[in-house]
Amino acid sequence: MAPRIFVNLLLSVLLSAFLTIRRYFWSLTLNNLLSFFLYTNTVPEIPFSYFILKKFILCAVLLFILLNFFLPFLLTKLFRINRKKCFGYISLSAFCLLLFFTAQLMHNIRLSLEKTDIYENMALQITPPDPANKKNLILIIAESLENTYADEKLFGKNLLSRISSEVKLGRYYQTAGTDNTASATTAILCGIPSTPKLSEFIRGSVSSSFSKSVCISDILHQHGYDNYFYTSDSLPFANKNLFLRQHHFDEIKGAEELYQTSKDAGHSHFNGISDTRLFDAAYEKLSSLKSGRPFFMIILTLNMHDPDGFLENRCKTGNTDKKSAFLDIVQCSDKQIAAFINKVQKLPLKDTVFIIAGDHLARPNPVFSTLNKSNDRMIFSALVNAAPPPVEKRPFLAWDMGASILSLLGFGDNAKIGLGVSLYSSEQNLLEKSGAEKLNKELMKNSEKYNELLRN
Repeated sequence: MAPRIFVNLLLSVLLSAFLTIRRYFWSLTLNNLLSFFLYTNTVPEIPFSYFILKKFILCAVLLFILLNFFLPFLLTKLFRINRKKCFGYISLSAFCLLLFFTAQLMHNIRLSLEKTDIYENMALQITPPDPANKKNLILIIAESLENTYADEKLFGKNLLSRISSEVKLGRYYQTAGTDNTASATTAILCGIPSTPKLSEFIRGSVSSSFSKSVCISDILHQHGYDNYFYTSDSLPFANKNLFLRQHHFDEIKGAEELYQTSKDAGHSHFNGISDTRLFDAAYEKLSSLKSGRPFFMIILTLNMHDPDGFLENRCKTGNTDKKSAFLDIVQCSDKQIAAFINKVQKLPLKDTVFIIAGDHLARPNPVFSTLNKSNDRMIFSALVNAAPPPVEKRPFLAWDMGASILSLLGFGDNAKIGLGVSLYSSEQNLLEKSGAEKLNKELMKNSEKYNELLRN
């Protein structure tokens, strides 16, 4: 009995460890990870260390119950298998699963030891000429917003009926180094992916590096723009406050700064505020602008964040099951974004362009199984009050959006930033040149030039 319990306990802990690595650290590259720890001064955020530890322990406990009690009961009672043979079958199956995960991890390690040259031609020192007509731009980065929610065949109706009718920027794909909010924001602003992917644990600490990289906000600051950043979550979360201050954002406001009364409370996982309060605060700021100076504003929402989202009272329709309630959140986000844009367009703000974009594809949520039925999942992106790129449905990544923002603001159709190439340029971007599979492999590899960016 004791050896069996010990073996099952060991297998449970090891399987839980691999599942945790797969969920939170799967696309890290060892050399870049080492460079990060050696050359940056940021440390893991303690709440998220505990968050992952709790997930690991819970997973290990559930696996132990499964291996030691549930599966033996199932095999002995239903299939009449001898308990000793049952133990052998279960242990062998768990061991084979461990070997499978080990093989995948070794593949990642092998890739991280190889070198890539994709960073050699990055556009890092950018000094575009002053545009003749300085437009304003509001970038709404909506949490986990993807095109699939507009699929009537999957959901019975278009859940994004308002914003999906706007002009499409292109086909917005996700890749390694842009698959969480912090890394996607960094890629848009600076044209640089945040590999290693330190998702959840210290993911934001990655984006607090690149302090000497030239980002969109730095360029706009040089050309007389005011930069604003408003978010529903806490600024210290993912070290956004450090990163944004390094890159010339004039006003940075998060949950702590925008919270006024208890009705403003939002997503409990992040001590956030509701997106209603966020949009109200952003509108108040925009309506107070009197100087006539051009501006760039980022609005980062939170209501649709996994695992269950946050359903505001004003968005409730009486649904009590999780799936229906989450669909209410999606439709409410669609209404909130469209209503905000309509209100802002009535303000006396000259030449204001809007971009609506998801930060990444949705992660496990109450309707995740439905989303996965789609063979063409893409991050949502749309333009308001701007001409679409000349080539329709062109594939692009987060860093290409950053270069496209520069084009939209009048800095030339051939604008570049980091790895990004403007969608208004005739030059092929990395996704078009390499394809998603090859590009993902290259992003997993080691680069001394990238490591130098981490050391800054």
